Amino acid sequence: MPKHILLLSAFFCRAIGLFAQYEDPIFSKPVSGYGADGNYAVEVTTFPSPDFPGENIEIFAPGGVTTAVPTLFFAHGFGGTFSNYVGGMLEYVAKKGYAIVFVPYPTTGSSIVERYDILLSGFRQAARDYPNIIDTTQVGFMGHSFGGGALFGVAYRCFTENNWGENGRFLFSLAPWYAYKLTQTQLQSFPADTKLIMQVYDDDSVNDHRMAIDIFNNINISTEEKDFILVKSDTLPGHI
Repeated sequence: MPKHILLLSAFFCRAIGLFAQYEDPIFSKPVSGYGADGNYAVEVTTFPSPDFPGENIEIFAPGGVTTAVPTLFFAHGFGGTFSNYVGGMLEYVAKKGYAIVFVPYPTTGSSIVERYDILLSGFRQAARDYPNIIDTTQVGFMGHSFGGGALFGVAYRCFTENNWGENGRFLFSLAPWYAYKLTQTQLQSFPADTKLIMQVYDDDSVNDHRMAIDIFNNINISTEEKDFILVKSDTLPGHI
């Protein structure tokens, strides 16, 4: 899956409303070329979470496609339990011809380890139950904040225990919090054919950049296969 697809998705994370269209107060969304929507309609498959009662796991996929497609597994930020918080990004990925799996985990009443287990279980069930949608030979893990740290341990288990990504695998971590359930030995034995984009934000006062830097420097991925991006804010015509 091309890196630019993932980079573009980051700019749609502020879209709200599951079926809301992305709108920027300064720059209109491109209608063609780089940044424009894909040509696919979006189909959403929903099923109950096996470990988070009352919540659903959702798969956003390109409509009309009859074979399994490359898939992203998304780990939301702390408290971002509802997919409508990132609805614009989820739809954008599906319109480009990829599937993306949204697995909610509880904000309170569970431990960090339990949240990781809920993500892992949900991702695996989606792949197991919907092989007609999800191609586990071509996968990416994307996450923000808590999810940005969680994706490393979760992805490691899917890569090493389930052999996901044998034909292509990548990680896209946005402003990661601490990464648990991943030892230094596992970090340094990460599948070397994994690609990584680490993206942090200059004005972030919650997630210290050193958490991202530590993982980026120590993970077993060559310099040629990973990029570290610092996004700086700006103010244009009164808009931050």
